Amino acid sequence: MSTTFCASLNEVKGGSTEEVHRLDSGCSYSVGRNRDTVDIVMEHPSVSRVHATFTLSEQGRLMLLDKGSA
Repeated sequence: MSTTFCASLNEVKGGSTEEVHRLDSGCSYSVGRNRDTVDIVMEHPSVSRVHATFTLSEQGRLMLLDKGSA
Protein backbone atom coordinates (compact mmCIF):
# COMPACT_ATOMS: atom_id res chain seq x y z
CA MET A 1 0.00 0.00 0.00
CA SER A 2 1.45 3.38 -0.99
CA THR A 3 1.06 6.55 0.99
CA THR A 4 -0.10 9.73 -0.74
CA PHE A 5 1.19 12.96 0.69
CA CYS A 6 -0.20 16.43 0.33
CA ALA A 7 0.83 19.79 1.70
CA SER A 8 -0.57 23.27 1.51
CA LEU A 9 0.94 26.60 0.59
CA ASN A 10 -0.82 29.35 2.53
CA GLU A 11 -0.82 32.80 0.96
CA VAL A 12 -0.80 35.32 3.82
CA LYS A 13 -1.46 39.05 3.45
CA GLY A 14 -1.53 41.44 6.38
CA GLY A 15 -1.36 38.55 8.84
CA SER A 16 -4.44 36.82 7.42
CA THR A 17 -4.56 33.76 5.17
CA GLU A 18 -5.97 34.91 1.84
CA GLU A 19 -5.71 31.66 -0.10
CA VAL A 20 -4.66 28.06 0.49
CA HIS A 21 -3.06 26.11 -2.36
CA ARG A 22 -3.03 22.31 -2.13
CA LEU A 23 0.19 20.59 -3.21
CA ASP A 24 -0.16 16.90 -4.11
CA SER A 25 2.68 14.38 -4.02
CA GLY A 26 4.40 13.69 -7.31
CA CYS A 27 3.45 17.11 -8.68
CA SER A 28 5.24 20.40 -9.33
CA TYR A 29 3.68 23.85 -9.08
CA SER A 30 5.10 27.04 -10.56
CA VAL A 31 4.61 30.31 -8.67
CA GLY A 32 4.77 33.86 -10.02
CA ARG A 33 2.82 36.85 -11.33
CA ASN A 34 2.24 35.70 -14.92
CA ARG A 35 -1.28 34.25 -15.01
CA ASP A 36 -0.65 32.63 -18.40
CA THR A 37 2.35 30.52 -17.36
CA VAL A 38 2.18 29.69 -13.62
CA ASP A 39 0.01 27.41 -11.52
CA ILE A 40 -0.16 29.67 -8.45
CA VAL A 41 -0.45 33.42 -9.06
CA MET A 42 0.95 35.78 -6.43
CA GLU A 43 0.39 39.46 -7.08
CA HIS A 44 3.24 41.25 -5.32
CA PRO A 45 5.95 43.56 -6.69
CA SER A 46 8.70 41.39 -5.17
CA VAL A 47 7.46 38.28 -7.03
CA SER A 48 8.72 37.83 -10.60
CA ARG A 49 6.67 36.55 -13.54
CA VAL A 50 7.90 32.99 -12.97
CA HIS A 51 9.46 33.10 -9.51
CA ALA A 52 9.83 29.54 -8.19
CA THR A 53 8.66 25.95 -8.42
CA PHE A 54 7.46 23.82 -5.51
CA THR A 55 7.65 20.04 -5.89
CA LEU A 56 6.24 17.54 -3.42
CA SER A 57 7.91 14.16 -3.93
CA GLU A 58 6.16 10.81 -3.63
CA GLN A 59 7.99 10.40 -0.29
CA GLY A 60 6.57 13.67 1.06
CA ARG A 61 9.69 15.82 0.66
CA LEU A 62 8.88 19.42 -0.30
CA MET A 63 11.46 21.06 -2.56
CA LEU A 64 11.68 24.68 -3.69
CA LEU A 65 13.52 25.70 -6.86
CA ASP A 66 14.21 29.42 -7.17
CA LYS A 67 14.00 30.34 -10.86
CA GLY A 68 16.68 33.00 -10.40
CA SER A 69 14.78 35.88 -11.96
CA ALA A 70 15.43 39.38 -10.74
